[in-house]
Amino acid sequence: MRGEAQFTSKHTIKVNDTEISADKFVLALGSKTATPPIEGVEYTINSTDVLNIRKLPKRMAIIGGGVIAMEFSHVFASAGVDLTVIEMGDRLLANEDLDSSKSIGEISKELGIEVLLNSKVKKVTKGENGKTVEVETPEGNKTIQVDEVLLAAGRVPNVGGLELEQIGVKVEKTGIQVNEYLQTTVEHIYAGGDGIGGYMLTPVASYEGRIAAKNAIENNIEKVDYSLVTRTTFTHPPVASIGLTEQEAIEKGMEINSNRLDFADVGPAVVLGETRGFVKLISDKKSKHLIGAHIVGPRAEELIHEIAIAMKGKLTITDLSEIISIHPSISEAVIGTAISADKGYQESCCG
Repeated sequence: MRGEAQFTSKHTIKVNDTEISADKFVLALGSKTATPPIEGVEYTINSTDVLNIRKLPKRMAIIGGGVIAMEFSHVFASAGVDLTVIEMGDRLLANEDLDSSKSIGEISKELGIEVLLNSKVKKVTKGENGKTVEVETPEGNKTIQVDEVLLAAGRVPNVGGLELEQIGVKVEKTGIQVNEYLQTTVEHIYAGGDGIGGYMLTPVASYEGRIAAKNAIENNIEKVDYSLVTRTTFTHPPVASIGLTEQEAIEKGMEINSNRLDFADVGPAVVLGETRGFVKLISDKKSKHLIGAHIVGPRAEELIHEIAIAMKGKLTITDLSEIISIHPSISEAVIGTAISADKGYQESCCG
């Protein structure tokens, strides 16, 4: 059925003029563009609008420095648009490993993108010759004249209108509250996807949908597991990751080894002219098991799956280093990093 829905009781929803009752419900509500309290925000476009523009702007400002912002900034900069990215935090892609953030920041500047960190948009105005963005930066206030302003400050769960809290489903700022079975605070109602926050990624939403439906039908038989979620930001080159960042591992008090190999030192990458970026493997110092990996560079979105399989199979750095990779191939970067890491283990233990 297509229409607006809301719960009229814990077991009944009303869609338009029709009431539907059920024993179990799965909420798959998606998300919407976050709209920060910026004066003149109505003069911006969002990530849906930008796909429908018919004329390439000469100058563009992007508000935000996360996944959506960086993907579109690299697309437009590669097409010759004079581009400025405005980010409130102290680095781009704040959820990624620090090395990944630094690398994509440097690559963005090489593409000609002006990056304003620790900066806040105060106002957007529209005139005959385009739009004006007033920005508060650490160096003082700055005014930017552009043709278009893309609002890419993230997405928020789309949970309004269903009257969830009136039937006892707890909703927080980050989304619908669920337990490890994706069960809400009302035992016969489950939820997954962007509506519960967390990883707002299409494959994760599909995974959560399967788990939520299975648990709703078969009464909590499988717990959700995010330890092997692979993530990619499709910049040029892409950024991919899995598991813990180096900073997260340190904060957890883990003893780790961190090993990095730059693509500039990988023959096939040099031949392809794709030397920007690196492969970084993070492993537990005692067990030598992989706990995280971060890649910036060519085929990053493909290479990360090699590491995901290794982590799923609980392979050690030594196990991964013993894989014989194809030559020439970009995959040599992953195995090369593992070989370097394993050599470091051997030297530390055996002199």
